[in-house]
Amino acid sequence: MTEDTERFVAEGYTLTPELGGWVKATRTVCKCGEAVMTLDTIRSAIPQDVCQICLSKGILQKHHIISRAIIKKIKTGEHGYDLGLEYSGRNLITLCVPCHELTGSHFYRRWMRSQERKGEPIEDPKERRRRRARNANRQRLEREERWASGECFRCSGMNKGGRSRCSKTVKKEGGFCGTHLWQAPNPEE
Repeated sequence: MTEDTERFVAEGYTLTPELGGWVKATRTVCKCGEAVMTLDTIRSAIPQDVCQICLSKGILQKHHIISRAIIKKIKTGEHGYDLGLEYSGRNLITLCVPCHELTGSHFYRRWMRSQERKGEPIEDPKERRRRRARNANRQRLEREERWASGECFRCSGMNKGGRSRCSKTVKKEGGFCGTHLWQAPNPEE
C-alpha cells in the first residue's frame, strides 16, 4: 500500500471506482435543517492531471458540476446555501477541452461570445421580461382601441371553461375566429 492509500483507509475511506475514487459516507445536517447523507470523495483513483470523462491528458479545464449561475441563485436557508459550492472541490471536476465543450455551460458561453462578436448587447433576463410585458400591454391597448373605433371586432367565442371571451380580432361584429368557429350558431336553426 502507498502512503496515501494507508492514510485514506485509516480515515475511513473505501476505494469505490464507480463513484470516482476514495469515498467516505457521513451524515450531516445542513443549515436549512435537512438531514443529508454526504459523500466525501477524494478523486485520487482518477488522477487530477487527466480528463475525468475520457481520461486523456492535455489542456484541462475546471468544470463546476452545479453551475456558478445556479449557485448564485441559492438563497439563505435553501438547500445547498451553506455547502460552499463555488469553491468546493466536490463541485469541481477537470475536463479536457473537447469534453468541456460538450457541457451545457459551454453552449451558453459560446452563444454569449457570438452575441458579443455581432455587436449585439446581451439583454438582462429581468429587462427582457419587462420589455415583453410592455409590448404585450401596448398590443392589448392597440387592439382595444381598434375594437372601440369599429375598425375590427372582438371574437364572440368563449375560452375554455366559458369564463372569458377570446381576445382575437375578427372582421365582422358577432363573428368568430378560426379557433372558435365551432361555437358559432348554425344558420339553419
